[in-house]
Amino acid sequence: MKRSIVFLFVFISSSIYSQVVIKGNIKNKNGKILESANIQVINPLSNKTINFVTSNNQGNYFIEVKKLKAYLIKVSYLGYLPSVKKINYTNQKGIIINFMLNPSENKLNEVVLNADVPAIIMKKDTVIYNVGKFMNGTEENLKDIIKKLPNLDIDENGKILNNGKKIDKLLINGTSFFGDQHQLATNNIASEMVKNIQLIRNYKGNFNINNDKKSGIVALNVNLKKQYKNKIVGNTNAGLGYKNKYSMHFSSFSFKKKLKLALISDLNNTGKKSITLQDYLSFRGGIKIFLNNNESVGVKSFNMEDIPSFLTKDNNVKDNASKFSALNMIFTPNNKFRITVFSIINKSNQHLSQDITRNYFSAIIPFKSFENIKGSNDYFLETSVAKFIYKINNNSILKYITNANFLNNDKSNQINNISNSAINKELNKNRTFVYGQELKYSKRINPFHFISINFFQDYSFKKSKYLTSSNFPFLNLEFSNNNYSVFQQKRIKKHTIGFETNYNIKFKQHRQLNLDLGANYSNHDFNANVKNYNDFYNKISLLKDDHYLGMNFKFKPRGIIQLSLGVNYHYIHLKYNSILTKRFNLIYKKANLLFRFGLNHNLSLSYNFSDTFIPIDNLLENKLIKDYRTIYTESNLSFNSLLPMHRFGLNYFLYNLPSRILVAFSASYSNQAKSIAENILFSNNNLSEIQFKLSPLNKTTNLIFIMNKTFKKTPYSLKFKSYYNKVVRDNFSKNKQNELLFTNISSRLIFYSKFKSSILNFGLGIKLKTNHLSFKESNINFTEYHPFINLNGTFNKNIIWFIDFNYIKYNSESTQKDLFEFSPKLIYKAINKKWEFSLIGHDIFNINNTNLIKTNSYPSYYEEKIFKSLAGYVSFNVKYKF
Repeated sequence: MKRSIVFLFVFISSSIYSQVVIKGNIKNKNGKILESANIQVINPLSNKTINFVTSNNQGNYFIEVKKLKAYLIKVSYLGYLPSVKKINYTNQKGIIINFMLNPSENKLNEVVLNADVPAIIMKKDTVIYNVGKFMNGTEENLKDIIKKLPNLDIDENGKILNNGKKIDKLLINGTSFFGDQHQLATNNIASEMVKNIQLIRNYKGNFNINNDKKSGIVALNVNLKKQYKNKIVGNTNAGLGYKNKYSMHFSSFSFKKKLKLALISDLNNTGKKSITLQDYLSFRGGIKIFLNNNESVGVKSFNMEDIPSFLTKDNNVKDNASKFSALNMIFTPNNKFRITVFSIINKSNQHLSQDITRNYFSAIIPFKSFENIKGSNDYFLETSVAKFIYKINNNSILKYITNANFLNNDKSNQINNISNSAINKELNKNRTFVYGQELKYSKRINPFHFISINFFQDYSFKKSKYLTSSNFPFLNLEFSNNNYSVFQQKRIKKHTIGFETNYNIKFKQHRQLNLDLGANYSNHDFNANVKNYNDFYNKISLLKDDHYLGMNFKFKPRGIIQLSLGVNYHYIHLKYNSILTKRFNLIYKKANLLFRFGLNHNLSLSYNFSDTFIPIDNLLENKLIKDYRTIYTESNLSFNSLLPMHRFGLNYFLYNLPSRILVAFSASYSNQAKSIAENILFSNNNLSEIQFKLSPLNKTTNLIFIMNKTFKKTPYSLKFKSYYNKVVRDNFSKNKQNELLFTNISSRLIFYSKFKSSILNFGLGIKLKTNHLSFKESNINFTEYHPFINLNGTFNKNIIWFIDFNYIKYNSESTQKDLFEFSPKLIYKAINKKWEFSLIGHDIFNINNTNLIKTNSYPSYYEEKIFKSLAGYVSFNVKYKF
């Protein structure tokens, strides 16, 4: 691993520093600075553009190119005659070429450049991708295009990444579409519809106030070809396969000037998911996170027990059927008013079969349990968002946003305990309702002063019913008449209202000050009880008033450094069960140091300190049932305990256009001096009693390294990603403190070709994953070795074929497993391009349900699952495009 990293850095360095730097200044004959002038570097032998930039607000430009014997530097600016200079390369480190442009006496005719249109054009905060330069004819949708663009990728949740981080907004023809649910656009917009793609930093949009303040928002704008505008376009697709597999899909788009509309529906039992775990977490949150994070409702923390199983199990189930519909409407009657409506409905049903081995390393006497679980999960989600924007004038704007979510999640399981022959049945019904709204007014007072005021409301209510029964007594409970069953009800309600004011002052010499003033009032209730058992009664209320004042100062000198310092003062009043009260004076701090070496070369360092409070469901007054073998006992936590968190971050990014190499590195470290841990009071094969306790140790380290390299003289590319995660925390057994260490390393390397309209393109790669857990004398290891081959090609542009082959080898302490996956696909496009016929094989070596292995780490045990995965299939599909 170390040798590989050294090789990569040597490789990167040799590519970066074999460049020539050309820089200079652009002015007119009167000495006036010309901002955003176009500068092209052209190879005089081939007459091809090898790089392209624009001048900054001081008229300066900086451009890197590969070493050549000679260069043509061409500068053009609207209203001025273009200027061309030829220079010869010498061994000097940098070449300085200044230009003085003369105004054009006559109206300029359209300038036609004989040089090739560059694959990438960079203009200030915008990167334009000429997607045709990256496509080879096998692309089916927008997702296939994005995956081939430098700096961009799509993660396992369907989110679009830029430099390894999720973008803030996805735009279609300049308008935000489907909020944060990127996959709805990337999976449904056909590749032939895309004209070009723009990556926009500091995006503002038409319905925002005109000001010089950088927004910090990263947006990806997909521009469609002219023939797909101002009319209804889309497709319908139906497929039938072996063993009653089916899929039906419909998508329709209308991109008119005033009305933009999208409707997507899907019905399948092949395991394809229309929403992801990340989507679900965003839907659960409140209006504040919806506004602050990429037009998506969100949540800061969650309990994995509340997550629908079909979102966490991938295809780790025997069968899965889902129904999905999504609607997005944007109505802009004029340049002052806009209405956006977004709605999703998703229904899913699945069945699972698992053999689970759990190693309870935190127990007083460590032991293992062996269980077989058969279960089902029924899930329903409906979420709707409406956004109204009125632009009063260029200096003021009014926004109103409301959202509502309904979540129903029903789970039933039968657990067979191999160790003691007990059979437990569980039924868990959850109903959740979330509602939020906000009114926000923003105004630009003058070029240097900006203010925004917003009022918000959040309301959430969750009701759950849990019924479990067994053929033996369980949980050390006393049962009457041999009726071994318990019924628990739980209700959680939270209501928050508040306001926030932001005042921004821009000074001269690149200084900026932000002032924040706000307050929010919340009422949080937790109720739980078990029928006929008084010691399982919990009724807790927590009132919180938070008044805060903050400031953030940003200083950007003329050099490469940008410094940001922030501090927030919070006066918080807590009231527990309307009796106990506590007042806090808290200071939150943050700092960020940015080194911007070039347009696509920067390094940032950050620090953040904050305090959080104990969640209400950890403040138990009596017992609470977690599952058929686990009870949480009375908590020894206090409602006024603080959980301080220190976070440190480092981010490095370099994209060198001439050498076509991208390097991104991200590191984060968090140290929580106090965190919530589990204290195992008692544990055996039938019962675990757990108490929440404060832990003095909780440290997390995350590292991400990304390297992409596109070779210029040959149509090949190389991508490498590596993730490292390390968690060190304390757990407890009978109040005795023990250190737990968990590490996870995963890497992916792929080498692939990019031949244009070729009969054969390939991708060769390997994925490696290792998990290690250390606790007391226990050491548990899991490894996954996964080489793969992806082949694709085209015949006469009408026939496209794909073959994916995967070999996966699992190794754990007790189990080894080899898995072969073979997935071919053949597509025939009719001459009229309206009809498309495909024969799809998915994992056809496992046409019946096969067994897979998965591991998970929890505070008190390490788990290994052997489960039935969704069977492979062969299906015939017909698609019609309109």
